[in-house]
Amino acid sequence: MEPWPLERAPDYVEPIGAWRIWVVIKTPRGPALRSVFFDQVWEPGSAAAATCRHGRRRLPAPWRRVPTHAAPAVECDCGIYGAASPDELLGYLDRDAPFTLCWAFGRVSLWGTVVECRRGWRASRAYPTRLLVPTVQGEVRRLRRRGDYDGVAQGLEAAYRVPVTLFEGRPRELLAPAAA
Repeated sequence: MEPWPLERAPDYVEPIGAWRIWVVIKTPRGPALRSVFFDQVWEPGSAAAATCRHGRRRLPAPWRRVPTHAAPAVECDCGIYGAASPDELLGYLDRDAPFTLCWAFGRVSLWGTVVECRRGWRASRAYPTRLLVPTVQGEVRRLRRRGDYDGVAQGLEAAYRVPVTLFEGRPRELLAPAAA
């Protein structure tokens, strides 16, 4: 009997643990994680799958280019990003986040095809493994009371089935000490 045929060796034997930031939005099913840059909701219970979006934001239909490769590709910047350290997430806090309940930070598992980058990784599949929700959001002021944050934390924990911790402070206070 021949050994199991492999086209190539896997990128990594186990999923990579990385840092990530999301915005939390309200959906009919409750709070959900959404990508900061793209209108992509991370569906509870299923892995987020990367697609190449190169050229889709710049050109109107029908001139959008259809990607010719699976994400992530070494020669492209596509894929689901995960940072090697939490201080890499600080720059995301300067982005405007409309329709956002709050920010969420945390650990994410990356697997499938994985491309190592200068400050982290890009992967074809990902799922959150632990979430942190700061109770003082700074510019994002959608939630007013502590009970609102408790509800969001409980909703995320029930939906994604991962531990969710409320952090009594601002996002920068959470990320800066973690980076040190």
